[in-house]
Amino acid sequence: ESWTNINWPPELKQITTLMKIFQFDLFASFDSFSCQFQSGYYARFTFAMLLLPILFFMTFVSFGIVACVVGASETKRKRRTGDNGAISHTFTYEAARNRLNMILFLVVHLGYTFVSKTIIQLFNCVHIQNKWYLANDFHIECYDETWWSYNLWAWLGIIIYVIGIPLAMLCVLLWHRKYLYAEECNEDDMDKHVLINRSYGSIYVAANPHSFYFEILDLVRRLLLTNGLFLK
Repeated sequence: ESWTNINWPPELKQITTLMKIFQFDLFASFDSFSCQFQSGYYARFTFAMLLLPILFFMTFVSFGIVACVVGASETKRKRRTGDNGAISHTFTYEAARNRLNMILFLVVHLGYTFVSKTIIQLFNCVHIQNKWYLANDFHIECYDETWWSYNLWAWLGIIIYVIGIPLAMLCVLLWHRKYLYAEECNEDDMDKHVLINRSYGSIYVAANPHSFYFEILDLVRRLLLTNGLFLK
Protein backbone atom coordinates (compact mmCIF):
# COMPACT_ATOMS: atom_id res chain seq x y z
CA GLU A 1 0.00 0.00 0.00
CA SER A 2 1.29 3.42 -0.93
CA TRP A 3 2.21 5.87 1.81
CA THR A 4 -0.34 8.29 0.32
CA ASN A 5 -3.15 5.93 1.37
CA ILE A 6 -2.26 5.99 5.06
CA ASN A 7 -5.26 6.59 7.31
CA TRP A 8 -4.07 9.59 9.26
CA PRO A 9 -5.82 10.42 12.57
CA PRO A 10 -8.72 12.90 12.15
CA GLU A 11 -7.10 15.31 14.64
CA LEU A 12 -3.95 15.47 12.54
CA LYS A 13 -5.97 16.12 9.41
CA GLN A 14 -7.75 18.99 11.12
CA ILE A 15 -4.45 20.53 12.19
CA THR A 16 -2.98 20.30 8.66
CA THR A 17 -6.14 21.85 7.24
CA LEU A 18 -5.84 24.80 9.60
CA MET A 19 -2.16 25.21 8.76
CA LYS A 20 -2.98 25.69 5.06
CA ILE A 21 -3.69 29.35 5.72
CA PHE A 22 0.05 29.82 6.22
CA GLN A 23 0.97 28.14 2.92
CA PHE A 24 1.78 31.14 0.77
CA ASP A 25 4.83 32.03 -1.29
CA LEU A 26 6.06 35.51 -0.49
CA PHE A 27 8.31 35.60 -3.57
CA ALA A 28 5.91 34.01 -6.06
CA SER A 29 5.39 37.35 -7.81
CA PHE A 30 9.14 37.55 -8.51
CA ASP A 31 9.39 34.22 -10.33
CA SER A 32 9.33 35.80 -13.77
CA PHE A 33 12.10 38.21 -12.81
CA SER A 34 14.27 35.47 -11.31
CA CYS A 35 14.02 33.44 -14.52
CA GLN A 36 15.14 36.40 -16.59
CA PHE A 37 18.11 37.23 -14.39
CA GLN A 38 19.49 33.74 -13.84
CA SER A 39 23.23 33.66 -14.48
CA GLY A 40 25.20 30.85 -16.03
CA TYR A 41 28.15 29.07 -14.53
CA TYR A 42 30.75 31.20 -16.34
CA ALA A 43 29.27 34.34 -14.74
CA ARG A 44 29.41 32.71 -11.30
CA PHE A 45 32.97 31.58 -11.99
CA THR A 46 34.05 35.13 -12.87
CA PHE A 47 32.30 36.48 -9.78
CA ALA A 48 34.04 33.90 -7.57
CA MET A 49 37.45 34.72 -9.01
CA LEU A 50 36.98 38.45 -8.45
CA LEU A 51 35.15 38.32 -5.10
CA LEU A 52 38.12 38.14 -2.73
CA PRO A 53 40.32 40.65 -4.63
CA ILE A 54 37.46 43.17 -4.66
CA LEU A 55 36.79 42.68 -0.94
CA PHE A 56 40.50 42.96 -0.19
CA PHE A 57 40.75 46.16 -2.21
CA MET A 58 37.76 47.70 -0.45
CA THR A 59 39.18 46.72 2.94
CA PHE A 60 42.59 48.24 2.20
CA VAL A 61 40.98 51.43 0.90
CA SER A 62 38.93 51.67 4.09
CA PHE A 63 42.07 51.12 6.16
CA GLY A 64 43.90 53.83 4.21
CA ILE A 65 41.06 56.28 4.78
CA VAL A 66 41.00 55.50 8.50
CA ALA A 67 44.79 55.86 8.74
CA CYS A 68 44.69 59.25 6.98
CA VAL A 69 41.83 60.52 9.12
CA VAL A 70 43.52 59.35 12.31
CA GLY A 71 46.83 60.88 11.25
CA ALA A 72 45.21 64.22 10.43
CA SER A 73 43.25 64.31 13.68
CA GLU A 74 46.34 63.46 15.73
CA THR A 75 48.35 66.19 14.00
CA LYS A 76 45.67 68.75 14.79
CA ARG A 77 45.50 67.56 18.38
CA LYS A 78 49.26 67.89 18.84
CA ARG A 79 49.27 71.37 17.37
CA ARG A 80 46.38 72.40 19.61
CA THR A 81 47.71 70.88 22.83
CA GLY A 82 51.42 71.08 22.14
CA ASP A 83 51.77 67.37 22.96
CA ASN A 84 54.61 65.77 21.04
CA GLY A 85 53.95 62.27 22.34
CA ALA A 86 52.98 59.52 19.94
CA ILE A 87 51.26 57.14 22.32
CA SER A 88 47.72 57.92 21.23
CA HIS A 89 48.58 57.79 17.53
CA THR A 90 50.49 54.54 17.86
CA PHE A 91 47.71 52.88 19.80
CA THR A 92 45.06 54.02 17.30
CA TYR A 93 47.10 52.92 14.29
CA GLU A 94 47.82 49.52 15.83
CA ALA A 95 44.15 49.08 16.62
CA ALA A 96 43.22 49.89 13.03
CA ARG A 97 45.85 47.50 11.68
CA ASN A 98 44.69 44.72 13.97
CA ARG A 99 41.12 45.31 12.83
CA LEU A 100 42.34 45.17 9.21
CA ASN A 101 43.98 41.78 9.75
CA MET A 102 40.90 40.49 11.55
CA ILE A 103 38.57 41.58 8.73
CA LEU A 104 40.83 40.11 6.04
CA PHE A 105 40.98 36.73 7.75
CA LEU A 106 37.23 36.83 8.35
CA VAL A 107 36.60 37.53 4.66
CA VAL A 108 38.93 34.71 3.65
CA HIS A 109 37.38 32.31 6.13
CA LEU A 110 33.83 33.04 4.99
CA GLY A 111 34.51 33.18 1.26
CA TYR A 112 36.98 30.31 0.92
CA THR A 113 34.46 27.48 0.56
CA PHE A 114 32.25 29.32 -1.94
CA VAL A 115 35.14 30.50 -4.11
CA SER A 116 36.96 27.16 -4.08
CA LYS A 117 33.78 25.17 -4.73
CA THR A 118 32.83 27.34 -7.70
CA ILE A 119 36.30 27.00 -9.22
CA ILE A 120 36.48 23.22 -8.80
CA GLN A 121 33.02 22.76 -10.32
CA LEU A 122 34.51 23.61 -13.71
CA PHE A 123 36.07 20.15 -13.78
CA ASN A 124 32.83 18.33 -12.97
CA CYS A 125 31.72 17.22 -16.44
CA VAL A 126 29.27 14.42 -17.31
CA HIS A 127 29.14 12.34 -20.47
CA ILE A 128 25.81 12.54 -22.32
CA GLN A 129 25.31 11.14 -25.84
CA ASN A 130 28.93 11.28 -26.91
CA LYS A 131 29.42 14.78 -25.51
CA TRP A 132 30.65 16.18 -22.21
CA TYR A 133 28.56 18.77 -20.38
CA LEU A 134 29.16 20.75 -17.22
CA ALA A 135 27.19 19.13 -14.41
CA ASN A 136 26.28 22.50 -12.89
CA ASP A 137 25.12 24.03 -16.17
CA PHE A 138 24.08 21.74 -19.01
CA HIS A 139 24.11 24.69 -21.40
CA ILE A 140 27.91 24.55 -21.26
CA GLU A 141 29.80 21.95 -23.23
CA CYS A 142 33.11 20.88 -21.76
CA TYR A 143 36.41 20.76 -23.60
CA ASP A 144 35.48 23.38 -26.19
CA GLU A 145 37.47 26.55 -26.77
CA THR A 146 35.62 28.57 -24.13
CA TRP A 147 35.93 25.84 -21.52
CA TRP A 148 39.67 25.55 -22.07
CA SER A 149 40.11 29.32 -21.66
CA TYR A 150 38.32 29.16 -18.31
CA ASN A 151 40.32 26.04 -17.44
CA LEU A 152 43.53 28.08 -17.36
CA TRP A 153 41.96 30.58 -14.96
CA ALA A 154 40.62 27.72 -12.86
CA TRP A 155 44.09 26.28 -12.32
CA LEU A 156 45.32 29.75 -11.36
CA GLY A 157 42.44 29.98 -8.88
CA ILE A 158 43.31 26.56 -7.44
CA ILE A 159 46.89 27.66 -6.84
CA ILE A 160 45.98 31.04 -5.33
CA TYR A 161 42.75 30.24 -3.49
CA VAL A 162 42.24 26.51 -2.97
CA ILE A 163 45.86 25.79 -2.03
CA GLY A 164 47.26 29.25 -1.34
CA ILE A 165 44.78 30.43 1.28
CA PRO A 166 45.17 27.50 3.74
CA LEU A 167 48.91 27.47 3.15
CA ALA A 168 49.21 31.21 3.82
CA MET A 169 47.12 30.92 7.00
CA LEU A 170 49.31 28.05 8.22
CA CYS A 171 52.49 30.00 7.47
CA VAL A 172 51.20 33.00 9.43
CA LEU A 173 50.44 30.83 12.47
CA LEU A 174 53.78 29.04 12.26
CA TRP A 175 55.64 32.34 11.94
CA HIS A 176 54.01 33.65 15.13
CA ARG A 177 53.80 30.27 16.84
CA LYS A 178 55.50 31.24 20.10
CA TYR A 179 53.17 34.25 20.57
CA LEU A 180 49.85 32.50 19.98
CA TYR A 181 49.00 31.47 23.56
CA ALA A 182 49.57 33.47 26.73
CA GLU A 183 50.58 30.41 28.75
CA GLU A 184 53.44 29.77 26.32
CA CYS A 185 54.77 33.34 26.29
CA ASN A 186 57.29 35.03 28.53
CA GLU A 187 56.37 38.22 30.34
CA ASP A 188 58.43 40.20 27.85
CA ASP A 189 56.40 38.72 24.96
CA MET A 190 52.92 39.42 26.32
CA ASP A 191 52.52 42.66 24.36
CA LYS A 192 53.37 40.78 21.19
CA HIS A 193 50.90 38.05 22.14
CA VAL A 194 48.10 40.59 22.57
CA LEU A 195 48.73 42.02 19.10
CA ILE A 196 48.86 38.59 17.49
CA ASN A 197 45.73 37.48 19.30
CA ARG A 198 43.80 40.53 18.16
CA SER A 199 44.93 40.12 14.56
CA TYR A 200 44.76 36.36 14.03
CA GLY A 201 42.95 35.03 17.08
CA SER A 202 39.85 34.13 15.08
CA ILE A 203 41.68 31.28 13.31
CA TYR A 204 43.32 29.61 16.31
CA VAL A 205 41.91 30.83 19.64
CA ALA A 206 39.26 28.08 19.81
CA ALA A 207 41.89 25.33 19.47
CA ASN A 208 44.35 23.95 22.00
CA PRO A 209 48.04 24.86 21.71
CA HIS A 210 48.96 21.43 20.34
CA SER A 211 46.29 21.74 17.60
CA PHE A 212 46.44 25.44 16.75
CA TYR A 213 45.99 24.59 13.05
CA PHE A 214 42.60 22.92 13.58
CA GLU A 215 40.57 25.73 11.95
CA ILE A 216 42.65 25.39 8.79
CA LEU A 217 42.01 21.65 8.68
CA ASP A 218 38.31 22.32 9.23
CA LEU A 219 38.37 24.77 6.32
CA VAL A 220 39.82 22.11 4.02
CA ARG A 221 37.41 19.51 5.40
CA ARG A 222 34.40 21.64 4.49
CA LEU A 223 35.78 22.06 0.99
CA LEU A 224 36.18 18.30 0.61
CA LEU A 225 32.64 17.71 1.86
CA THR A 226 31.19 20.07 -0.73
CA ASN A 227 33.39 19.11 -3.68
CA GLY A 228 34.85 15.67 -2.99
CA LEU A 229 31.65 13.85 -3.87
CA PHE A 230 32.22 14.09 -7.62
CA LEU A 231 36.00 13.57 -7.56
CA LYS A 232 36.89 10.11 -8.83
